[in-house]
Amino acid sequence: MFFHHTRCYEAGLEQRTVIFEFDRVEHAKAAHDSPAYQDAMALLEGVVERDIRIVEGV
Repeated sequence: MFFHHTRCYEAGLEQRTVIFEFDRVEHAKAAHDSPAYQDAMALLEGVVERDIRIVEGV
């Protein structure tokens, strides 16, 4: 999901927000920790900055 219109409050930064939904928190952690994802992150190192959160029950 991509949200094009956001409103930030407090100390929030108004940037692109992308939400991925997984059936279980463990699946989200496994996707992040997977070799494929880690390889992709290595390619982007020093080029992009990411802020990733895994939240249960959203």
